[in-house]
Amino acid sequence: MSSILHLGTKTLKAGLVTGAAKDVGFQTGLVLARRLPEGSKIYLTVKNEEDIPRLTEGLKCDQDPEVASKLKFVHLDFHDKHSLIKLYHTVKNEVASLDILVNNSQKYHLPSFMDDQKFARQCEDTLEVNYHGLKKMCKIFSPMMNQGGRIVNCSSHLGHLSNLDGMEPHASQLRAKFTQKDLAEEELDRLVKQFSSLAVAGDGGWWHRGWPACPYTVSKIAVNAYTRLLQARLDTYHPQKDIVVNAVHHGCMHRHMNTSAGFSPEQAGELVAGLALLPDNTVIRGKVIWRDFMTFDNWQYGGLDDDDSKQSKAFVANYDMEGEDLRHQYEMNNGFCLDG
Repeated sequence: MSSILHLGTKTLKAGLVTGAAKDVGFQTGLVLARRLPEGSKIYLTVKNEEDIPRLTEGLKCDQDPEVASKLKFVHLDFHDKHSLIKLYHTVKNEVASLDILVNNSQKYHLPSFMDDQKFARQCEDTLEVNYHGLKKMCKIFSPMMNQGGRIVNCSSHLGHLSNLDGMEPHASQLRAKFTQKDLAEEELDRLVKQFSSLAVAGDGGWWHRGWPACPYTVSKIAVNAYTRLLQARLDTYHPQKDIVVNAVHHGCMHRHMNTSAGFSPEQAGELVAGLALLPDNTVIRGKVIWRDFMTFDNWQYGGLDDDDSKQSKAFVANYDMEGEDLRHQYEMNNGFCLDG
């Protein structure tokens, strides 16, 4: 069936959320299932195929039947190309087209940069899922997107450009390259490959060329840059379809990351789902949306020096990569990789 079906005055929708066995991906799927009309279908991808029966049973037991009926767990492992082909055929045969694509699959390793071989493997694994895997999803499923389709790429606080903190002046030169307005996909791929090659070569060569000791950071900065160029391409070649792609740091932190407390998976899922449901002709397109806490002094309770007078307030902002030296550079970046 087509994902554009009509039930009375309601238009049914079809969506696909990767990395959705638990946490933010799963919560995003739940929010979408609650908001979309009855009869809509949301696919939730799971890396371990053997977990699908258990997850499906849990869904039936824990969720409202109407919500559960809209959700379907499916297998996807970016290290197994056959699973991606099978997923494509499943979506194509069952709903024909998509309205929503949420790329939430991610891999994070505590960087073992004192062990060259292990670090190289971590780089390969992280980039294969976080960057190359995300690009495969966009390339395969964006042609399947309906009018008004929405793509959301999940980023991270580690995707802030200030985390490109290798040796200067090379780090500054890398930051400038990632923020070029006319950055081509081929050049972006070349930058990512340069980091991978330096990691394989070992002996800290990546740091001497400006790169950080965190492959996750490289992958998420690349995702942010890819999001911007993908939106530009869609607006150039398919402006009439109003397909919107945004990246988002949703504020829910990986438990192994060195960071302050963030938002819950439920809160993060609400934000991601909201971006997947942006209205027609939205101006929020090709952006990197950033959710975080801002700490400020509460003058009512004493001024600058007393920690008890500090207050925190959540905010959502557009992270302007080009103007990152001007806006929120240190307020946004509140964590970094730990070595493992």
